[in-house]
Amino acid sequence: MQRGSILYTFYSALPKDSLRGKQIGIVDGDKKHKVFEVKGFSSDEWIIEYYDVIMSVYTLYKADTVTEIPDELK
Repeated sequence: MQRGSILYTFYSALPKDSLRGKQIGIVDGDKKHKVFEVKGFSSDEWIIEYYDVIMSVYTLYKADTVTEIPDELK
């Protein structure tokens, strides 16, 4: 996934729903395909992707420049 000039790769399912921040965008104009901030972290390093359908999960993506994983995201 790419947002601006930042390239993100899949990291894991979101460990806690309380980490989901405000919505910051959608993917390819699809209002069901949402992108959120991760509370307490820069969206230049971490983002959440969610496709709003039955049984969907929030997925955590990290920027390729991230080298240290915070404990709350492990």
